[in-house]
Amino acid sequence: MKKILITGITGNVGSEIADSLKNEYNIIGTSRNEGIVNPFETITCDLSESDQVNQLFLEHPDIEYVIHCAALAHNKGTDLSEGAFIKNNLIPTKNLVNAVNSLEKIKSFIYISSISVYGEQHNKTLYLETDECLPQSPYAKTKLQSEQYLKKHAQFHYSALRLAPVYSSKFLLNVDRRIRIRDFNYLVGNGDTKLSLCSMETILRVVKHELRKEKSSSEVFNVADKNPLTYKYLKKTYGSKKITVFIPRIAVVLMNQINKKTIKNQFIHENTLKLLEDKIYPADKIFKEMDQVF
Repeated sequence: MKKILITGITGNVGSEIADSLKNEYNIIGTSRNEGIVNPFETITCDLSESDQVNQLFLEHPDIEYVIHCAALAHNKGTDLSEGAFIKNNLIPTKNLVNAVNSLEKIKSFIYISSISVYGEQHNKTLYLETDECLPQSPYAKTKLQSEQYLKKHAQFHYSALRLAPVYSSKFLLNVDRRIRIRDFNYLVGNGDTKLSLCSMETILRVVKHELRKEKSSSEVFNVADKNPLTYKYLKKTYGSKKITVFIPRIAVVLMNQINKKTIKNQFIHENTLKLLEDKIYPADKIFKEMDQVF
């Protein structure tokens, strides 16, 4: 079988991708953590160290596909400084690109990016691949910088997939924090504000399409479910059975404004805007391409 490398194979996205491809590909993965039980061959590798990345490809010269999932997320880990995001997000991408450039067998390189590269822009509802990116957080900045490095230096076909907030039956963090506070549900206003989310099923369908696609020009795609969901729907579908607290919109507006003038916490800024304004990331570009194939 064709060999595929999945970085961050023990993460939420990487593990699901690996499981979905196990019958079609010979899978190896990387993780920065030792001792994690994983059904796939997993190499402990610090992707921020170029010599370790180069050694990985020397030991596995038959790798034909790369899916780069490994990254430091928004609020994971104890060190969330800008330097930590550069080390864990940007430098690994550079090292992988530089290593793959010297190989002839790589048929496809998929980079897992994020819709956070657009930034949370006030009074902006739709975010398209052609829109200007205005990332604010260190996470978002390093995701965009990684995309830019790929565009400038990659000598191979690649796809950059900008994922909307991800969810699955096993992973509901991105849903829960938008409708729950501890054991209570909450809704801002009437709950009709809409948000694009990205199910794991959508990710897997897109990844499989990109792997099977003949080499072509490298592109960037939004990846999200076809229909954005209201917070009211999310609460009804995924909320707890306990009481729902209704929060006036003005309270969240004030929270956003106070934050902007005082602590200037980016996480609070981004998430209050999501609760107040529709944030839709159409994936029409990739779905149109997939419909033409299938």
